[in-house]
Amino acid sequence: MFSLNKIELTAVLVFILSSALAYIILAFNNWKRKYEFWTDRNVRQVGFWWDWSIDFFRHKLCNFQDIYDEFGEAPYGGYYQGAKPFLMIKDPELVRRVLIKDFAHFADRNPVVPTTNPLQRDMILNLSRERWKGVRARLTPVFTSGKLRRMSLLINECTRLLDEYLQRTVGDEATEIEVRGLFQKFTLDTIGICAFGINCSAIEDENSEFRRLLQKLNGPGGFRRHKLLMIIGAVCPRILTIFNLKEKEDTFVEDFFRSLVADTIKNREEQKAKREDFMQLLINVRAEELKMLQENNDDSEPLFTEGVCMANAFLFFVAGFETTSTALSYCLYELAVNPEVMEKLYAEITRVLDAHDGRVDYDILKEMEYLDTVISETLRLHPPGAWVDRLCTKAYQLPDSTVVLAENTQINIPIACLHNDPRNFPNPQKFDPDRFSPENKHNIVPGSYLPFGEGPKACIAERFALTEMKAAIALIVSKYTVHACAKTEIPPKLNPQTFMNTPKTIYLKICQR
Repeated sequence: MFSLNKIELTAVLVFILSSALAYIILAFNNWKRKYEFWTDRNVRQVGFWWDWSIDFFRHKLCNFQDIYDEFGEAPYGGYYQGAKPFLMIKDPELVRRVLIKDFAHFADRNPVVPTTNPLQRDMILNLSRERWKGVRARLTPVFTSGKLRRMSLLINECTRLLDEYLQRTVGDEATEIEVRGLFQKFTLDTIGICAFGINCSAIEDENSEFRRLLQKLNGPGGFRRHKLLMIIGAVCPRILTIFNLKEKEDTFVEDFFRSLVADTIKNREEQKAKREDFMQLLINVRAEELKMLQENNDDSEPLFTEGVCMANAFLFFVAGFETTSTALSYCLYELAVNPEVMEKLYAEITRVLDAHDGRVDYDILKEMEYLDTVISETLRLHPPGAWVDRLCTKAYQLPDSTVVLAENTQINIPIACLHNDPRNFPNPQKFDPDRFSPENKHNIVPGSYLPFGEGPKACIAERFALTEMKAAIALIVSKYTVHACAKTEIPPKLNPQTFMNTPKTIYLKICQR
């Protein structure tokens, strides 16, 4: 039988231990080199992967303020999300270069977690370069001034339902209302009618199937899974590939929406009905493209496949629901804790409405300049999307430096931090709508105010969202007063079940005027 004497056994053990030690040293050096990515390029860096992971699970990264502050006066700095190096941009001029002037170098977004789900894969947010360019060019016309004028009449129907609900609920006495939930129902109704031509009845009907959809959208669902996948993807992305780890969608939400869109298309084709809404635009664009391909005997796949139509209708529905309801909730909160602003706004709204016999439409809302400043300041102090990312698509030398960003370098533009920087907005924590007055708005540093992003990939529905917000706030302020109450949290606590700057709840006391 084979055996080893003590000397031979010692030699084997020494070899094994030496090999293990050499492997550990090599692995440590490789690991260490990863976290010298930015220092090797003479870029100031902060943090390691565990800092990011801990903050991520604690929901401290919703606005990246700690990282932003550590860079001090530097125009940019490097940090790590797991093993991935990110460049955070603080200088507003450089922000404008990335988003606008030098957009060709940063034409894509950063793919966070891989997905095979077509509802995510084919969204305009996730399309790259040429496909994105073609889809956006065809989607933009739905938000022209003419179409928004017609949509504002549909929005008025939703504000009427909102008013009726408040009259029933408030009555003659002040009533505490959780306004975030209320505005979620309002935006659900508004998007339903303006995008799909359907009455969701989210405000009126407690048994509405859209209420169930709302509960699903508000629930934690796969949020914890998404967080875990983001951590794994950042620390060791190969694990995602090896174990085929991907997003897992809520089948109720997906099936509900697929049925909604399919029924909408079927009904319009059968009734030969046409509307001025988002769904009709998708139907028209797809039909025109298919007709053109047929006339040219072209067998290539159309840009606007059924999947692309479905995905972008879903994006409009979900994105508009969450961001607008969040902004409206914060706006009403700020009016409640700043009563002098509310009364100044009430005076303007009353004056404009009296001049038009109480009518409200797209053009009348544009006459309410102070309302515009109130909403702009709300979006500065509480941007629903706290950051925007970009992916370097071709090598780029940072201005006035020797730093060259390689292709696939990931960029973070921290919107909430820029909005909260006293160099951009003096006394940034003060709610001051006059920052955006006609007399003062020229003082705003270009590239420092980005509630809807900026440049070619800015939110295409910006004007629709602003019109919806103005209509709701004008209605409420003209007929009601809002006040902080015992349940009002000052400032509002963030909802840990979302990546956005979304409040958990906002309770306010509402009274009839």
